[in-house]
Amino acid sequence: MAVSEDENRSASVSQHDALARVFPAEAASVRRARETVAELAQAHAAAPDRVDDIRLAVSEAATNVVMHAYQEHESGAHFRLLALVGGAELLVIIDDEGCGLSSPARTPGLGMGLKLMRELAEQALFLTRDHGGSAVQLRFRLR
Repeated sequence: MAVSEDENRSASVSQHDALARVFPAEAASVRRARETVAELAQAHAAAPDRVDDIRLAVSEAATNVVMHAYQEHESGAHFRLLALVGGAELLVIIDDEGCGLSSPARTPGLGMGLKLMRELAEQALFLTRDHGGSAVQLRFRLR
């Protein structure tokens, strides 16, 4: 799927219980990713405090991509967001094709967001993919 250079657009496919989006790896995408997942959680009657936790965790995951995954001004830099609701649970996956979690951070602070995501989600997995990039998988109870 091609990623638009336009900061006001993202590619999308969505259904009632699932959504998939591709966002450019830029600061404005963090807010869009956060609100997209929060809207899905709210549509499935998530408790307000859970929606706040979900917003913060998704913000941290997306911010890590924007801040750490790609070289500055890398052409085509993007991240994918997948969110699935099953019963009273929400699964969120954010992945990229950047430098991966094992690469040294170009900016300070890498690690604090990972700790926060672990505290906010029922389960948080951080993966470095063999072919490059990383993935964050977050699982939340909605109620």
